[in-house]
Amino acid sequence: PPLWHALRDADSLLKAFSRSDTIAFAQSKDIELVQGEPTQIRAPDTPSWAQSLYLLLEEKHGLAFVHPNIVVRTPHTLSWQRLKAVPRFVWRGFHLHTQHPIELTEALHNPHFPQAEAIVRTYIDWLARNRQNYFEFCLLRTVKEKAWLPYIQRLVAYARERGISVGIDLSLRMQQQYAYQLLPRLRSKRKALKARLTSLAQTGISHLNIELTSAEFVGKSWGKWIDSLSAEAQRLGLRLMTRQHVVPPEAYAVGSFQPQLLPPGFTLCV
Repeated sequence: PPLWHALRDADSLLKAFSRSDTIAFAQSKDIELVQGEPTQIRAPDTPSWAQSLYLLLEEKHGLAFVHPNIVVRTPHTLSWQRLKAVPRFVWRGFHLHTQHPIELTEALHNPHFPQAEAIVRTYIDWLARNRQNYFEFCLLRTVKEKAWLPYIQRLVAYARERGISVGIDLSLRMQQQYAYQLLPRLRSKRKALKARLTSLAQTGISHLNIELTSAEFVGKSWGKWIDSLSAEAQRLGLRLMTRQHVVPPEAYAVGSFQPQLLPPGFTLCV
């Protein structure tokens, strides 16, 4: 599916700029573009072919995907006959901090927002054009889950068709900025944790980036809940991440954050 989408998209983009190309795909351990008739794209697999196709649009045809709604073209491209490309990072993408009112906050949370699904799909297309393979966003506890869960499931499915994994940023019980909380205040916490993680996993997401503090620079020891979270995530096939704000220990108003105490299943982001 990623290559099918990329071929359709590339055809539309070339036509929009009155350009054309004939391309042959071949399997190779390295990513390589070779000028000729036809132009050759060599890469290890079909997802890499899709990403390399956008590389060709940039390097041969001068296209630049500067914004989800803006594509520009320069006639001034470098001369080359053979071009090799090596991705610097395995995971390439963006964290959308939708705890603030940025462009995609409403579209990612509210299926009834005008053109919501089209807006997010356009963003996913832009990621694919720039050879990204991951994005995540902050989930807010104001979300109406009954309508939102099937909506985000459709968007995650489309992202996966385009070769992009989706993660969600949330919290155990962060008090700030309407962060989605896995642990309720009054209900059975263990039952709620399992139910909420199961619902999120059913959307097709791959990662959870979890805030473990109760507020910015307010540390809290969650004890057994970290172990319960790790066990449930492993059961559901979700990869866990958390973060540490890059500040000295004395910057914490209350408590502390000790990454060395995290279970081995967590990836630490800074």
